[in-house]
Amino acid sequence: MPSDFIGIKNQNEFFLNNYMQDVVADFKETLDSWNKLEEESKQPSPVKLLHIFGNKFKAINRAKAKKLSGNFTDEDFKIPFDDLFNALGYERIHEGRVLPHGQILYVDGEVCRTSGRPDVWLIIMDGHSEEDACQSSSAAGSFLEKNSNVNGFSAALGPYSEENCKVNGSSVAPADEEYDPFKYLTLYNVDKVTGEVDPASAKQVLLEEVVNGQIFFSQDLPRYLLLISESELRLLERFKWQARRSLIFDFKEIFEANSDISLKAMAVFTHRESLAPNDGFALLDTFDENSHKKAYSVSSDLKYALREGIELL
Repeated sequence: MPSDFIGIKNQNEFFLNNYMQDVVADFKETLDSWNKLEEESKQPSPVKLLHIFGNKFKAINRAKAKKLSGNFTDEDFKIPFDDLFNALGYERIHEGRVLPHGQILYVDGEVCRTSGRPDVWLIIMDGHSEEDACQSSSAAGSFLEKNSNVNGFSAALGPYSEENCKVNGSSVAPADEEYDPFKYLTLYNVDKVTGEVDPASAKQVLLEEVVNGQIFFSQDLPRYLLLISESELRLLERFKWQARRSLIFDFKEIFEANSDISLKAMAVFTHRESLAPNDGFALLDTFDENSHKKAYSVSSDLKYALREGIELL
């Protein structure tokens, strides 16, 4: 990843590294169209909206760092995900979706084709902070108390122990394990009698198991996942994920650096118009095609240079 892209990780070459040096040129058409629309509608562009979200994110983090109390409540320290969704062109929802194995996964955003098949799911990962992630028995109790109302219902999450801090038999970042908000997804079962989601069935399942074995395994489920925590946004794509390729956007690094190019890249790479436009091909497919053209061009240049070198010998 070019050094200009502060806070963006091109994990396992989601796009080929050679192409990332030139991708900014491919942003131009999209950014120009956003700027033109901004002038005409007098509404802020996605990049400006992302900048606004970034300012709020920084203010919240600074308040947390100072451990402000008094008139402040937990609500004051919540990341304004509504602003992030708005900046990237998504409507925020909170609705259950049935997975191939019959469990329910709650998604926080969705873009579907006219056929009804989803192209993109957005999922806000567990929002509890690292300090709340069962670092002690009191923290475990706090975690359960904070999650006693899961996705809108009163849920009996079951007993915990100081030794391993488990919820319904699934580990929730025990004290000797580094907290990772992207490790688990919470799934639910449907009550066979009532036909309703059973809140007491809440179970944390390894994210890789759910993504690999269900979401990306089914052609009827989304091609793209946007996974969002309080500190990062991760873009996964069905075919690239087979090689564990992803794009990772670190909020703190991007917004604290106030990097214009990183803000633009984050907006363009993750915006609804880039992943699931109303018409035409996904912009990320265009980027991917250009990435492979770049790779072919580089390999051809190397081939001819090698041939010339041999001839000179």
